[in-house]
Amino acid sequence: MANDFDALMSGMGVKRMDADGERKNPRVKPKPKVAAKRRAKAPATAQAPVDTAANRVAVLERALTMVKDERAKAEAKALQLQGKVKRLKAELAELAASRAEVPPTVVDVLTAWGFDSPDSRLALLLADGWMERLLAEPNLAEAVSLQAEVGETFIRVCEQCTPPSGLTAIPSLPDRCAVCGGFDLNRESRRFVDAALINGRLRVVVVGRTTQHHRWIRERVGDKRLVLTQIPGTSQREPSQAQVDVDHADAVIVWDPDSISSDLLSVYRTAPRMGEVPAGPLGTLLSNAAAIIAKD
Repeated sequence: MANDFDALMSGMGVKRMDADGERKNPRVKPKPKVAAKRRAKAPATAQAPVDTAANRVAVLERALTMVKDERAKAEAKALQLQGKVKRLKAELAELAASRAEVPPTVVDVLTAWGFDSPDSRLALLLADGWMERLLAEPNLAEAVSLQAEVGETFIRVCEQCTPPSGLTAIPSLPDRCAVCGGFDLNRESRRFVDAALINGRLRVVVVGRTTQHHRWIRERVGDKRLVLTQIPGTSQREPSQAQVDVDHADAVIVWDPDSISSDLLSVYRTAPRMGEVPAGPLGTLLSNAAAIIAKD
């Protein structure tokens, strides 16, 4: 019966309802079960880490370490900058001091070199080519080599003295004369010889200065009864040779101790009768040497 009824209803165009009273819609496809399974198997959302006190302490310690490192770097850089600033300030102070100092004039330098009169300075500047050389020197006060060359080329002499050969005379007052130094050379030469003859000290050694200075002595002192040994300070000698000089001398005169090497000077200073005369004119040497020879 059921089948006949269904057939009858179907012939009438009436579709059969489901057992639960709903019509089946052939156009609506059921959702695939695979998707449902996938949704069922989807992992649960990850939970956020638990914010505990230990985690917060660790984070704070890391942050503190980073801050300390940055501070150490900043302090090191600050110290470096402070040192640089200090150096720059010192350089600035030196520059300011150098600018504040007034450089010496050509007149001041030439006066310090011994050309203390206007006539002597003028004679030096008028010498062939020397004005240009002196004015072209950027720091004349510290031109040691140029000063030495001037001393080897020119000599200050008064009107009564004759310059040594090879040197150019520069007019000078008698007390600034490089030869007499204001002394009467004839009188001082006689005093020197008389002191040696009267006191029986006929073997005299004069050591120091240069060959040119000893030439001055030979030109002024000459007596066959006097044995005068002259040794320039520039001579190459051994201490044993200096000892021989001392042993055979009645008097030793050291002219300009700075011109003699220390090992030789120590030997000459052991002489029983010895005197030292600073670097200066021939007149000063003869006057002091006479007093040393005649001294009891």
